[in-house]
Amino acid sequence: MDNNFKLVTLNVGGKLFTTYYDTLKRSSYFQELIQNKKGEQAVAIKSDAQEESFFIDRDGDIFEAIMHYLRSCDILEKTPERLKKLKSEAAFFKFDELVMKVDQALYANLCGEDDEKKI
Repeated sequence: MDNNFKLVTLNVGGKLFTTYYDTLKRSSYFQELIQNKKGEQAVAIKSDAQEESFFIDRDGDIFEAIMHYLRSCDILEKTPERLKKLKSEAAFFKFDELVMKVDQALYANLCGEDDEKKI
């Protein structure tokens, strides 16, 4: 089976997320996790030819926003407090692209730019 289409189930802080490896591979954290079957604050629960399953001791609510971004390239969080939490979690997951996008959103928020005026 092509690894890109292997199912990966993540239990992040008690919330379950199931997706394809292809969706996660934009983050070097997940590339390392799936290849090595271990990662910072993570443990493999199940590993076979068709599916990988991991528990990650992080904030499941914020991780939901990370998964949304991975699937749609859209940032759900709008308040500075939530954006800062998202940035922290994105940095933990070594997702540099999202860290940069959150920085842009924080700057736009600081400057009072309307979300509708994004380029």
